[in-house]
Amino acid sequence: MNKFTDDERHPFRGKIAVIKKINRMKSLLRDWYGEKSGKSQISAYMPKCIHVRDAVKRILSDVSYDDGILLEKLQNAWNKLVGTEVSNNSKPVSLKNGILTIEAKNSVWLSELKNFYAHKIEEQVRTVCGASVKKIYFAPAGK
Repeated sequence: MNKFTDDERHPFRGKIAVIKKINRMKSLLRDWYGEKSGKSQISAYMPKCIHVRDAVKRILSDVSYDDGILLEKLQNAWNKLVGTEVSNNSKPVSLKNGILTIEAKNSVWLSELKNFYAHKIEEQVRTVCGASVKKIYFAPAGK
């Protein structure tokens, strides 16, 4: 009994089909236009080549390294910024588009952070991040 599907046995099956289709198209264009003209017609039908640098830039254009660097600075200085007690029960977990998310250990600490420590945390975060952090969101652990 065969437990593998065709796709599992042939991981390049879809890519091979595309290559065969392109080769068929090349052959038809050469037959239709002749050997010399066929080459120029083939290049007209092929996708435009782009430099790897441009492809990587396009892929990474949405990634903000500044947020990641600031988050790492906050995480490393968290104990000094907020004190041992708060640091043991909370941690900065993300920084995206100027919104810092701080995770609380439990619901009691979530309430404490929101009601009693929010102003102090905001001041301390501004010393590290400046105006990069526009809003601080307190979240329960795992959310």
